[in-house]
Amino acid sequence: MSQPVYLPTVPSYPVTSYPASPAMVSPGTWPGPTARAISAPASANAIRAQAPSTPRPIFRAKGPDDPVPAAAFSPVAAPLPLSMPTPEQLGVAPALVRAEFDWTAAQRRLDRLGAVCFHMDKLESGNCRFTCILPTRQSGLTHRVEAEAATSHEAVGLVLSQAEQWVSSTR
Repeated sequence: MSQPVYLPTVPSYPVTSYPASPAMVSPGTWPGPTARAISAPASANAIRAQAPSTPRPIFRAKGPDDPVPAAAFSPVAAPLPLSMPTPEQLGVAPALVRAEFDWTAAQRRLDRLGAVCFHMDKLESGNCRFTCILPTRQSGLTHRVEAEAATSHEAVGLVLSQAEQWVSSTR
């Protein structure tokens, strides 16, 4: 094991290696803080009393308005009303207005026909198939009415009209 080495004196560095020290002032020659006359802040009323009687100018970042030419006051003809062309004038086919389907009314019609059951299928092709089972005069026999259409509303409408025709023909 090695023994610690103690230096007999503090190493000395050359004087030029330290930064220059500020000018030293001997303790008895420092003048100390200068005495300033400190006055209390003036109150807002005192400031208003000292304000001049003329109003201060108001400065805005906008110039004065330009004078309006005399031609602006002359009567001008009313502008023509705007007109929007109809879809037919533009060559666009009008959208078909479809009446809202009333499912409650369709169920009432099925009840009046005496429907035993009804069923809606959504097919892979995107069409709908509506099936309705109606009772017959013979016990235990039923009549099946079925229609396929692009929408469920159309399929229900077709089945209802076919069922009403069948019921009216059998009575």
